Amino acid sequence: MSYRESILRELSFVSLKTTGLNFWMPTVVSSIEQGAAIGKERAEQFLRFMREHEDPVLLTRVGNSMMGEAGFDIVERSFTHHLAEAYITGK
Repeated sequence: MSYRESILRELSFVSLKTTGLNFWMPTVVSSIEQGAAIGKERAEQFLRFMREHEDPVLLTRVGNSMMGEAGFDIVERSFTHHLAEAYITGK
C-alpha cells in the first residue's frame, strides 16, 4: 500500500480532492462534547500515523488545511489540545 493510500485509509479527516489531498475535513457537530470527542479521536489517529510513518511534515500539512477554509472551532481546538498534551506527557 502506498503512503498516500495509507493516509486516506488511516486518517478519517483526510480526503481526496482533484488537486491532491485535503488534510483536514471540517465536521459539523451538535455539541461541545461531541466536538471534543471527535478532536481527540482525530488527534489519536494522527499521532499513531505520524509516529508509525515518521513524518513530522504531516503536521504542517494538516495545520495548513485546518486553518484554510473552515476556521478553528471545537474539533480543531480539541485536536490541537490533545496533540500538545501528548507532546508534553509523551503518550
